[in-house]
Amino acid sequence: DEDFAARMQALAEPARSAQREVPRAQRLTTRRAPPPRKPATWQQCLDACNHDRDAALLHGYLVNGMTMTALAQATGLSVSRVSRVIAAAERAASA
Repeated sequence: DEDFAARMQALAEPARSAQREVPRAQRLTTRRAPPPRKPATWQQCLDACNHDRDAALLHGYLVNGMTMTALAQATGLSVSRVSRVIAAAERAASA
């Protein structure tokens, strides 16, 4: 009932209930990517991929463990668009 739900929500950890992304360690193990190296910047990802934006997004996400939110902020794209670009790049890489 609603009283129970209200009590349980009040007991929930505020930081945990506000968390929107999958933890980096969990994301990397489910994709079987190599462990992330030191944190990279968007410019370093672009340089590593010869300034190919889509490849750099995939590289930043899988290899360097950058979040889609961080990539979106660095590129000026929406998180949804970054997600679609990464998914397309993954499909292209596996084809």
